[in-house]
Amino acid sequence: MAGWTPDARGEKIRVMPLPASAIDKLSDHSGTIFPSLAAVTLGAQLVEVHVTLSREMFGPDVPVSLTPAELRQLVDGTRYLERALAAPVAKDAVAADLEEMRGLFTKSVVARRDLPAGTTLSADDLTLKKPGGGLGPDRLETLVGRRLRAPLAADENVTEEHV
Repeated sequence: MAGWTPDARGEKIRVMPLPASAIDKLSDHSGTIFPSLAAVTLGAQLVEVHVTLSREMFGPDVPVSLTPAELRQLVDGTRYLERALAAPVAKDAVAADLEEMRGLFTKSVVARRDLPAGTTLSADDLTLKKPGGGLGPDRLETLVGRRLRAPLAADENVTEEHV
């Protein structure tokens, strides 16, 4: 799909622009990587964390520090987010790319039973079923009271040619 994923993992997440109040730096004393990753997502350009070689060490900063392995996760996560945030999602392009698939997941108005031409449609004559391809659910109410110009088989999509 053109304009959707820069690689197989789908690393685009920027759908909406960041608010003007987004943060630009964080001094993180949580002892986890998560606040720093959230700050990067919100636009932080600088993240400060404490690092300890072992949680078994003594000192006031050990409980609020990352281990070298966690620091590696933080760096990897930050680089991932930088790539994702640098590639805004073009929602219109994505919608166009998915249009063909959309029909599989949307519903259409169909006949509940065989209906001969000339039938005045009632709510009991119609229902909604997948896949799409006929008139959409938004047309259901407007079809009630209309007269069929052509016969409809049970489960057949209602189209403009029928009414």
